[in-house]
Amino acid sequence: MMLEYMIHTPNIERAIHKASLLHRKQVRKGADELPYITHLFSVFVILAKYTHDEDVLIGGLLHDTLEDTEYQGSDLENDFGPIVRKIVEGVTEPKKKDGIVMPWEDRKRAYVAGLQSSSRKSLMVSAADKIHNFQSIIDMYADKADNFKKDFTSADRLRFYENVVAVINHGLGEKEPIVTELNIVFTRYRIFLEKVYT
Repeated sequence: MMLEYMIHTPNIERAIHKASLLHRKQVRKGADELPYITHLFSVFVILAKYTHDEDVLIGGLLHDTLEDTEYQGSDLENDFGPIVRKIVEGVTEPKKKDGIVMPWEDRKRAYVAGLQSSSRKSLMVSAADKIHNFQSIIDMYADKADNFKKDFTSADRLRFYENVVAVINHGLGEKEPIVTELNIVFTRYRIFLEKVYT
């Protein structure tokens, strides 16, 4: 039986460096305050189970750069090409409209709307991102519902993520292996949220 190995290329190495530098001062929510790069590496590893497409893997490493750093789409394209830029823009949540910070609900609605017209490559990245976020929350807050409520808004998270998962299921197909994993983890996340808010 031939083993499959995660690919490592000069471009992926450059993306690891770029993501590490751009997110170097950021941490994940939660008591541990893990460096934010741990999330990006995890998304990369999840994606590598399902694809060796270099652009998708780089998109996973850089998927939060446009949303959470000063890095611009033009920078991304110059550094990694137009396909990676399109992948990342397809999973980037808008934060402002007409110079004004958008409310949580509006940002999430805009994310879902953008995802509906995104490429399959963007949907792969979104799926991996959600798999890691859902599993991280379940692991971190399993017996700490009060901490979860403190760290995250009380907005209708479940409805938003139901919409995201539905878009990914429709765009990639329920039989796509990464979608199977997403649906399993989302079921656990739904149960977690129902326990937190009941």
